[in-house]
Amino acid sequence: MKKLFWGIAALSLPAVMLATSCSDKDIIETAGMENQISFDAAIGRSTLPTSRVGEFTAFANEDGFDVTAWSASGLFQTFALSFDGSDWSYDGAAVNQPGFALSYYAYYNAEGAAAATESVSDASFDYTVQPAAQQEDLMMAAVPATTDNQINLVFKHLLSQVNFAVVPMTNMTVKIDNISVSGVQDEGTYSSAGGWSAQDGDASYDYDYTGTAIAANDAAIVDGVYYFGNGGGVTNKTNALMLLPQTFAGATFTFDYEIVDVTTSQVKFSDTDVEVDLADLGAGWELGKRYVYVIDLSALVVGGEIAFTVQVGGWENYNDPGNGNAIAGIEE
Repeated sequence: MKKLFWGIAALSLPAVMLATSCSDKDIIETAGMENQISFDAAIGRSTLPTSRVGEFTAFANEDGFDVTAWSASGLFQTFALSFDGSDWSYDGAAVNQPGFALSYYAYYNAEGAAAATESVSDASFDYTVQPAAQQEDLMMAAVPATTDNQINLVFKHLLSQVNFAVVPMTNMTVKIDNISVSGVQDEGTYSSAGGWSAQDGDASYDYDYTGTAIAANDAAIVDGVYYFGNGGGVTNKTNALMLLPQTFAGATFTFDYEIVDVTTSQVKFSDTDVEVDLADLGAGWELGKRYVYVIDLSALVVGGEIAFTVQVGGWENYNDPGNGNAIAGIEE
């Protein structure tokens, strides 16, 4: 099952990872030993209205993960953190001498991440995007060399989240099916110091959505849009594509559609393999952002063409006030 981590997350790559909500940080409580290293951590994200905090999940009891600490001389220590439902802890008591600088790295790993190469100044790893059903939320926290002993690990989402939606039509039902993204890069190298580089590949991914007829009065419609995945306040779906940030060079998405008159039950319009050049809707994808591609078939009934817009915002909350405005539109 896909894993999308909205406010709090857990674990696993070569150095593994740690994360909790920005608004409710979990702090390791340790006995008052001088210079003892302790941690607190959060997933970096846009400011979230208090009323929406409940949309975010928490660590499960007995979660655990590793954090590595590096000095200029090499690996200092790996911390195996564990969670008891309220507090984080690790075995023993790690002490850092005053003035001794350490860097810290932690990861949330999906399949496809190679073992990280780490030093006091950088950590990097190669990554290959997995098939759609196996994609997970890839995150990393990197703390530059510091002499502090209270360490704040702020994780960020390293991939781009892609979802789709449709504009319902009066007196019609609209069905979108067989959505696929093609011609996208699926390999790259991520560095904590420099971000993504060396993106390559030519991959295709099917979007996990089975077409159903959407009526204009469907209860799930939000502000005139029916979201197939997360978006518009919908937060409980796990079908987003999580793809490599990139500049488009031949990337497309395709879909089938069918429009049915609700009075006569007759098919008014239909087509298959409608292709959209993603570069017509923006230059590319950035890490940590959600892209919702909205399909609008309304103009077909008056002899017009299909229109497309893209809503762009934070990984979790693109539709919060001030976010989620359509930034581009084309007609096909």
